[in-house]
This record gives sequence, structure tokens and C-alpha cells, in this order.
Amino acid sequence: MCFAQVITGGNYDVDLEIMSPTKRVLYKDMKKQYDSFTWTADVEGEYQFCFSNEFSTFTHKLVYFDFQVIKNRPSFYFVVGEDV
Repeated sequence: MCFAQVITGGNYDVDLEIMSPTKRVLYKDMKKQYDSFTWTADVEGEYQFCFSNEFSTFTHKLVYFDFQVIKNRPSFYFVVGEDV
């Protein structure tokens, strides 16, 4: 499960996209102030969490992000950065 919330900046909204290691889009939504998403990681590898503030070029945002593993599963690797 993952949870994201914009805690400062502008209208408190960002775009979020989550992709599997096979580049399949698991979640995509735009201009969200907060949201949570639950899924089963059925593929081992690097999952991408892409936050975008592209629509708000004058306002910086600070995003709180929480990721939880519910069951013991094989290790997964996550890449955090710009334009992954």
C-alpha cells in the first residue's frame, strides 16, 4: 500500500503515476491533494513512483509519501528521483 499527501505548496495537488518493472501503469491520477493505493506486487524488480508538479511551474510542493509492505514478500527495489 502507498499513501501520498501534499503538505505544502500552491493548491496542495500533484500528479502521481506508479509503474511496474514491466512498465505497466498500475496507478495514474492528476491534481490529487492526497490518495492511497493498494496492489499486489506480482513482479520482482524496480517499481517507479513518479510525482509531477509540471502543471504548477511557479509553486514548489512538499509531498509526504508512505509505502507499506503488508506481507513478507521478496525484496523489491525502488528508484526515487526526477524523470525516472
